[in-house]
Amino acid sequence: MAKKPPSSMAPAGAEQANDGQSPSWANSSERYGSVAQALHWSIAVLFLVCYVAVYYRHWFTLPKTPANWLALQTHLVAGVAVAALVVARVFWFFRSIHSRTTRPAPVSSTSHRTGCIARCTCS
Repeated sequence: MAKKPPSSMAPAGAEQANDGQSPSWANSSERYGSVAQALHWSIAVLFLVCYVAVYYRHWFTLPKTPANWLALQTHLVAGVAVAALVVARVFWFFRSIHSRTTRPAPVSSTSHRTGCIARCTCS
């Protein structure tokens, strides 16, 4: 079978997925697109930067030193960037395709009763 040519409506540089239906940057029903993956990993890395910066500041610097101030500023800037990327990720989530949901496996009546009892007594 011949490969379908890219749509003339696709943005410049957008590659077509294997099925020719959506660009690789968009989510499909089978997997996340490159935008969602980039947002996810950017948030993860910046979160790690925040974590390292704040503990570096507390464990390895003295108060009122340039290193202490730099670690604090790194923590604050990375935190604001995480917040902005989370907003972008939520926006991307609501405008994109969601993966197919599978139906849960049937639960036995004993398991159902045990779950109900646990929720009632534990909460």
